[in-house]
Amino acid sequence: MREATGTYVHESRGTTHTGDGDQYIYYLNAASARVGARGKDSHTIAQDQLDNLSRRFVAPKGFAQARNLLLQHGSVLLSGPPGSGRRTAALMLLHQLPGGSSGVHELDTEDEAPFLDTSAVREDDRILMDLSDTEEIHYSAVQGELSGFRSEVQRRGSRLVIVLPQEVDQSRRAEFLPFIATIEQPEANDLLMRHLRVDGIHPALADLALPKLAQYVAKSGAGELARLADLIRRARDDGEPTGSFAQWTRKALAALTNRGREVAARVASLEDGRQRALLLSLAMFHESTPGTVFRGATSLLKVVGHPDHESPRLNHADLTRQFTEIGATTGPEDRVRFGTWAYDSAVRTHFWTYFPDLRDAFRHWVRDCVYWLDQDTRNALIQRFAEQVLRTDRPDDLWWLAERWTEPGSSGNLLPDATQALAEGLRHDRYGQVFRRKIYESSLVTDLPRWRRHALITVCSKVMAVRHPDQALVRLHHLARREGEASKRRAQEELLSLARGDSRLFRLLLERITLEHYPADAEIFLALAEFAARTRALYISMSVRNLLTRGWAAVLRTCPRLTWKEPVESWLHAANATATHGGALLDVLVDACEQRSEAYSGLYVISRNWAATSAAERSRRDALAQHFAQKIDAAQGIAMEETTA
Repeated sequence: MREATGTYVHESRGTTHTGDGDQYIYYLNAASARVGARGKDSHTIAQDQLDNLSRRFVAPKGFAQARNLLLQHGSVLLSGPPGSGRRTAALMLLHQLPGGSSGVHELDTEDEAPFLDTSAVREDDRILMDLSDTEEIHYSAVQGELSGFRSEVQRRGSRLVIVLPQEVDQSRRAEFLPFIATIEQPEANDLLMRHLRVDGIHPALADLALPKLAQYVAKSGAGELARLADLIRRARDDGEPTGSFAQWTRKALAALTNRGREVAARVASLEDGRQRALLLSLAMFHESTPGTVFRGATSLLKVVGHPDHESPRLNHADLTRQFTEIGATTGPEDRVRFGTWAYDSAVRTHFWTYFPDLRDAFRHWVRDCVYWLDQDTRNALIQRFAEQVLRTDRPDDLWWLAERWTEPGSSGNLLPDATQALAEGLRHDRYGQVFRRKIYESSLVTDLPRWRRHALITVCSKVMAVRHPDQALVRLHHLARREGEASKRRAQEELLSLARGDSRLFRLLLERITLEHYPADAEIFLALAEFAARTRALYISMSVRNLLTRGWAAVLRTCPRLTWKEPVESWLHAANATATHGGALLDVLVDACEQRSEAYSGLYVISRNWAATSAAERSRRDALAQHFAQKIDAAQGIAMEETTA
């Protein structure tokens, strides 16, 4: 009797491959779903974020002056103390401008001179430049180029708001002083009330006079008040339906003010390293199964080099007893949680703050855990890890994880995790620029590992494009120039999708086309040209037509005829389909010939063959081809010579 052979999967934590083919598309979709909003493009997401921010916004003191300066001069420089909400005020100044729907274009300063790129300014742009975390030396250098940049903004009818860094009063040039507006934090109670009302909580003014609440509000900045409002909302959602505002507030304040001391006392009472490992593991895998928490603790002990227990396992307390010792309980569906609300966040904060020598080990621990965790738990783990490393000024830990999870030879099942790690860094107000710079440097590398390339493509198109679409486009363009057939042209697809969704980005990409140095730009340009020919709002623009002419000229000059035969036919189709602008489209091709006879003859032959291939439209196509031939003759001076004779 022959024994049957096969594979039996007892338990699957990751993706299980059960058929033919590969899981290429699955990993890409999972990565996009992890960091993007399903069914929405980046422009829509950005507008949604601004609209949500607008609903919660309370104008600070000095906001009216800043708005007047912006309207009068096209730009304003915002100053203010920490916690005053300068960045939010800057976004709202631009968002509330009358007319237009282009959104806000956030611009970074470059690391090397020139620091400000005037070519990034387009007509009717709304530009935010956040210099709040810029060092004084760099800010002084940027000021040297600021006058020219402001002039370009004004010339193009755009608007610019600059958030100034702190403590640089001595380095501010006198020429900019008339354009500086100083804002102060809005009335704290007004700001808290606005956040609460947006979340459907409507306390009476007397409720805000609770002694502990009033004391906390009086010393809090805008960000801390937003955090308090969010905790009050969570306390309402997690509590009893009949709960009161006072109960929710006490719960939220306890989470903000008391948990640190409670956790410190708990850690001090746990003398066994195994108990402390279980405590941190539960904080990182909160509301997971007992098995997940226990395995996480075991993995942590291994990473930090903790010695094995000498006595047999059955001599130890079971998990129920161990969870009780660290203040945890097992609730419905066998999910473990701390008995005290918001305790898990305080535990994580304590370990990252007071065990700084173990931060490298924590990073290795997270790297190893994702291999056996399910998707939802991995998602929460990376989010919690990112919160701590960014809080403790270690953004490189996230980049390191993304690199480890996308090393050469990796299977791709950790692509969503690497993508999420990068996305967490990109979305951070302070360290987002660090990740944008690292992604730019990586986009210039020709032999990137396959899955790292896909991670970069995903975060550029789904995350960076929301607040920094120009920079996302530049990085996708570099990636598209360096992807081969094995990459299935995914960077190019995302690049074109981004450009087609915004006329300003479309022009920016056309300006970047350089066939002489990057042959891959030919395919990108021809795709842009086909879209432009079918989009009236684009080809009626003189600046776009000039860029299209330049691109076509490069194609006709550097590429074999076989490359541009079908694109020219598509262009002729578009010219044939419009009754008003067909001539303008033909003029682009004629001007692109640059007085070269071989280009003229190539276009002429293609047009005549194109006209002869359709019996149904033969007369209409013949008329267009004849008109095209007349334009070619006129460009060469042939028609003029015949008239003179």
